[in-house]
Amino acid sequence: MFLESQVVNTAYHSDGQALRAASPAAIISAMYDMGELNDQETALLSVFAVLPAENIDYAVLETLLPDKENLDTVLLDLAQKGWLANQADSNFKISPVVQEITLDKNRRRLLADCRQLIASLIDQLIYEPGIGHPVQISYTEAAVLTHYGEQIIQRLIEPDEYLALLCDRLGNFHKTTGNLVNALNCFEAYFRSYKALYQAYPNKVSVKNCLAISYEKLGTAHAALDNLNLDNLNQALVFFDEYFRLSNELYEAHPNNVSLKNNLAISYEKLGTAHAALGNLALALIFFTADTQLTKELYDAYPTNVAFKSGLAISYEKLGKVHFALENWEQALDFFEEQFGLSKELYEAHPSDVSIKNGLAISYTNLGRLFEKAGLNQQAKEYYQTAKLFLDELVNSSPLYVKFKQLNDWVVQRLSGL
Repeated sequence: MFLESQVVNTAYHSDGQALRAASPAAIISAMYDMGELNDQETALLSVFAVLPAENIDYAVLETLLPDKENLDTVLLDLAQKGWLANQADSNFKISPVVQEITLDKNRRRLLADCRQLIASLIDQLIYEPGIGHPVQISYTEAAVLTHYGEQIIQRLIEPDEYLALLCDRLGNFHKTTGNLVNALNCFEAYFRSYKALYQAYPNKVSVKNCLAISYEKLGTAHAALDNLNLDNLNQALVFFDEYFRLSNELYEAHPNNVSLKNNLAISYEKLGTAHAALGNLALALIFFTADTQLTKELYDAYPTNVAFKSGLAISYEKLGKVHFALENWEQALDFFEEQFGLSKELYEAHPSDVSIKNGLAISYTNLGRLFEKAGLNQQAKEYYQTAKLFLDELVNSSPLYVKFKQLNDWVVQRLSGL
C-alpha cells in the first residue's frame, strides 16, 4: 500500500531534535499508545480488530461475547479513550486505521483474545448433519454471523483446531445456501489448517481424522460446483481417494472405533457417488455395496442410533439409484423400498426432524420415479404428490436452503408431465 511504503520527512522527533524519516503508517501507529489500556480493554480491542469495521449493536456483541465481564463498561471506556466510535448509544465501531494498528500490535495475543468470540460463533452456527440446516438460529441470523466469521478467518490464519471448526461452520452455511465458491474457499481454509496440524502432530488420531474429513469437504464442494463438469468431478474424486486412504488407515489401526468405522463407510459412499456421476456404474456399485455392508454392521450393533439408521437408508438409496441407472428394475425397487421403510420409521419417531423429513420426501420421489419409468403413472403421481406435501413444508420452513427448492421444483415438473 502507498501509505505503508512511502517514507517522508516529518516533524516526528527521535532522540534529540533531529527530524526522522518515517512512513505515515509508523507515525500513526506511534500516536496510538496501547500502554494506556488495561488488559480487558486490550482484549476487547483485539475482538474488534478481527470483526468488520462497521457498526455493531451492543445486543449483537452480547451474543458474540456472552461470558465477557463488564462488557458495557469496557466498551464505553474504549469509546471515551477514542479507540472505538460510539454512535446512537448502542452501536460501536472500530476505524480501519485503529483496526490495522491493533492487528499489528496485538498480533501475538489475537488468537487468545478472540477465543470466546470464535467459540460463540461455532456454537451459534452449529448445523444439522446431512442437510446443513442451522440448529440454533435462523438463516438470516446465520448470514450475519457468517459475515463476521469470514472476517475473522481472513485475519487469524494460524493453524488452530477452533479456527478450522469455524471454517467448517462457514463453509457449511455457504454450501447450504448455494454459494458454492465461498463454501469451497472456507473448506480450503479448513484443509490448510488441518494439513499444518497433521504435519505437527502426525500421531494424533483426532487431527488425522479431521484431515481426512477436510478432503471429504473439498471433494463434496468440487462435485457440487458443477456435477456436469468433468474437471470438477475428477478433482472431487482425487479428494475422495485421499479421504478413503486416510479413513482406511485410521480404521485399520483402530478397528473397534465406531466413529472411524462410520467415516470409512462414508468414504466408500463418496467414492461411489463420484464414480456414478462420472458414469463408472460398475465401480460405483462396488463402493456403494461396501458402504452398505459397513453401515448395516453399525446399525445392527446400535439399532437405536438415529444417525446409523439414517445412514443405512441413504446407503440403500445409493444402491437403488445405481440399479435404476443399470435398468435393474427389481433390484432398484427392493433398495428403494428398504430406504422407504427405514425413512418412514425414522419420521414416525422424529416427525419434527428436518433431515429425517427430507429423507422421507426423497424416498417418495425415488419410488415415484421408478413407477413413472415403469409406465404406472397413477402410482407415480401418488408418490410425487406425497413427496410434494413434505417438500412444501421444508421449503416454507427453510426458504434459503436451495436443495429443498430444487427437489420441490423437480417434483412439480414430474407431476406436470403425468
